[in-house]
Amino acid sequence: MIVIFPGIGGASDWGYIKYLAKFFNEQSSEDNLYVTAIVVPRGAGTNNYSSTQFADPSATEDWREAMNFIFNKLQKLDCDYKIFGLGISMGANLLLRY
Repeated sequence: MIVIFPGIGGASDWGYIKYLAKFFNEQSSEDNLYVTAIVVPRGAGTNNYSSTQFADPSATEDWREAMNFIFNKLQKLDCDYKIFGLGISMGANLLLRY
């Protein structure tokens, strides 16, 4: 699994994020399946902001919650998996801090 952490302005509908997801999916084979997840920070991108919490691009709580969700889903599948993180700009900074 490849987890992509975009920059503060990035979202799953941005060109470079779509390109990365497509690239990794195209690298998949029967022996190596690459599944891509994109973790978009609160208030980033083009999504409507409806949270009562303030957007804090330096906070890791949202990332931690997203990664726990991903871990729990993968554990339920009961498969041998590896998770790789790919951070871009502020996403790379937060990935290092996480």
